[in-house]
Amino acid sequence: MSNRIHFGSLNDVSHEDTNDIEGVALEEIKASHSPQLVEPTALQSLYLSERQAKQRGKQLAIPTDDRIVKSWLRGIKEPITVFAEGPYDRRERLRTLLSSGKREQYQKLLDVAGLETKQEEQVDDSEEFFVPGSRELEETRRWLVEYSLKRSQERLNQEKEYRAQPPEKVQRQRSELYAKMRGFELVASQVGGERPISSCSFSPDGGVFATGDFGGVCRIWSAEDCTLICELEGVHSSRIGSVVFSPVDNTLASCDNEGKIALWSLQQEKATGELRGHTGRVSQVAFHPSGRLLGSASFDHSWRLWDVERQCELQLQEGHSRHVYSMAFHPDGALAATGALDSHGRIWDLRLGRAIWTLQGHIKAILSLDFHPLLPTIATGSEDGTVRIWDLRKLLPTHVLPAQSSVPDFGVQI
Repeated sequence: MSNRIHFGSLNDVSHEDTNDIEGVALEEIKASHSPQLVEPTALQSLYLSERQAKQRGKQLAIPTDDRIVKSWLRGIKEPITVFAEGPYDRRERLRTLLSSGKREQYQKLLDVAGLETKQEEQVDDSEEFFVPGSRELEETRRWLVEYSLKRSQERLNQEKEYRAQPPEKVQRQRSELYAKMRGFELVASQVGGERPISSCSFSPDGGVFATGDFGGVCRIWSAEDCTLICELEGVHSSRIGSVVFSPVDNTLASCDNEGKIALWSLQQEKATGELRGHTGRVSQVAFHPSGRLLGSASFDHSWRLWDVERQCELQLQEGHSRHVYSMAFHPDGALAATGALDSHGRIWDLRLGRAIWTLQGHIKAILSLDFHPLLPTIATGSEDGTVRIWDLRKLLPTHVLPAQSSVPDFGVQI
């Protein structure tokens, strides 16, 4: 017989299969309020410890100066470098070592670094100091006041005459200048010596030019046919930093990596004087517009002012935190500018013997600088590949020229 189909609600229908199951009372269920902790495996423990070490390492103040990083590694008795390790890898290795269990050493290193920082701050916050000047320096500064005032008046008169010209004449002069520059071409080429040429300079009359090389030899060449006139030897035995002619005569000045500065006479074809005093490499020498004074920039963090006639040192000036690389004099004769590897340039008042403005803006070393002959402007060339134009009146940079992309050294001249 077939099963019947019932229609309607199933509430009254009893389920025999569920009636056979024995129930459990709610109060009989035991709940545990203390869950059991599962012990991590060795691999998990290693991962957790490394993660905690990385978290601690991120909170550590690790120096960015590679020299300090090496000193810290030496302080915790670790190798200062390993095979194929760069500054970044060395810094990260120091971070890992300090975060993995050398907390006491880290605190000692911080205490030492804090002491050094306080000492540096005490030096930086010290008051300006003066040193006694010689009678010759006092006489030179008095003479500079009269000389610079006269030169500045002449420069202002020339600037007024230039600005009074009709715009059409100025535009015509510029067009002629640009056309002449576009027509520049190579006239002659000459082998300058066995070693690379490091510097060259034309004489005031343009008749000859001088070169200096890495071997310490200065050579005088004819500007007309590039023939060698004479060789100037006997003073320098290392790389010559720069050679420059005096603006008033054919006196030649040169400097080298051993801190020597030589004055040469073209008539006698020999050195007429030697200026000693720098304790580091002399990178550049520059004549004062009067020809009476000579400035020198050195790697001993100083620049010096010399009396050419007396062949004596007038002033030793510090002020840069790193090597002084370049130097130039203002056409008026009152100001001097220096550029250093600390990326800063400084403007100095020779009449007062102090810095009056700091050129801040370059991110790398200032390798060259020059004053405008008429306008209150100075240009600086840096290792960061830019040329900056500065206004001496507004004390502000006016233009930034992206001169080079990847050239480590270049010069600017106005």
